[in-house]
Amino acid sequence: MHGFSTTEHNSAAPAWVESCRELLCATCAPASDPASEPTCAPACTYGSVLQPAPSTFVTCAPAKINVHLGIYPHNPGEHGYHRADSIMMPLGLCDWVFMRTRNATDHATHDTTTNAENPQVADAISVEMSVSCGVETRNNTVYRAAHSMCAAFNKPAAFEIYVEKHIPVQSGLGGSSSDAAATIRALCSMWNISPHDERVIRVAQHIGADVAFFLWGNPTFLSGVGDELERMFPSVHVPVALIRPQLGVSTVEAYAMFDEHPTQPHLPGDMCLCLEAVSHSNAMGENRSAAALGATTCDNANVARAASAHAPVMHRAAEEISQLLYNNLADAVMRKVPCVRDALTWAKVQPEVQGALVTGSGSAVFAFCSTTQDAQRVATRARLRNYRAYSTITVGLSDMVCYSKECTCDAAALCGADACTTQTTA
Repeated sequence: MHGFSTTEHNSAAPAWVESCRELLCATCAPASDPASEPTCAPACTYGSVLQPAPSTFVTCAPAKINVHLGIYPHNPGEHGYHRADSIMMPLGLCDWVFMRTRNATDHATHDTTTNAENPQVADAISVEMSVSCGVETRNNTVYRAAHSMCAAFNKPAAFEIYVEKHIPVQSGLGGSSSDAAATIRALCSMWNISPHDERVIRVAQHIGADVAFFLWGNPTFLSGVGDELERMFPSVHVPVALIRPQLGVSTVEAYAMFDEHPTQPHLPGDMCLCLEAVSHSNAMGENRSAAALGATTCDNANVARAASAHAPVMHRAAEEISQLLYNNLADAVMRKVPCVRDALTWAKVQPEVQGALVTGSGSAVFAFCSTTQDAQRVATRARLRNYRAYSTITVGLSDMVCYSKECTCDAAALCGADACTTQTTA
């Protein structure tokens, strides 16, 4: 189960963020026996925006994998983004975005600058990351998303934002895009605007090619430059081991390597048909009673029973999707950073792995497994090889995520990710 404050961070969270955690986790149902471990922990859906205090908002930002990525070569004279067919699935591994508005006094004590996209909007947005990403604030996707939303809706740009990072950077897992989308969702909740409003989607597409995907949130086929919605699929639940070499990959450098030896991509039609069939089987075969009933707690016993009953469906899903995994950017990534090829080769020979692939522009490799326990075993062995490794599961925005520090749930069918998602190093 993925929760708060379990990954090592470079900086301590601000006091107001810790206060948010305490308010949220105070809703945890106490165990009947004070000496026993709690059986329930507070939970919400991945698409929810929580409001633990007035003018304070919290939401999660899930990672993603590309089960199909077909990059098209540039035509002569073309520059910028490549045309792409991309089928992405969100994961239980997630960052957390905390936001609170500044009052007039707070605003007056901070320097303000003019918002470049709307000269009428004064900018008093601060962004703090738990882990430094090596990006100046004005280039941070969270900052850009916040002030672009304020410009689009003519709102005061006065917020404090804290991002608790769990998704590794330069990994092809979409962390920066998902953080931006979570920021947009929080603002939409604050202003009572649908996150699917056309104006919101335009802001998301302006920030980055993957940002709109995280607003839709289920497995999705995107075209154009990877930002145009073609088709959305119901959520599918497949256990995943993530294996990330010590070296990251620059997206710009990966595409430059692709341009040196471009290839025409396979079309995504077969994967679309597979996801339709698998998601239908998934819906028929599992009992997601807690989500259906709008549960607000994570019940370890119920989750474990649901995971056990759902195991045959997860096995079939892992097997069928694995046969069609495709990424024609992966060869360029592996030429640039050979340790990615080593990680992929190692993942493919693990007995629990149904199929493995580089996600996006790397450097992370994902491996589909039949059960959450299999994914945990693969991740544990990967850490012994000095990889950063996580075990998690593919999810949708209606799936449950736990935000308690104390939850020890290790069955991911209802809650999105198991305990190993938080163990980032050996």
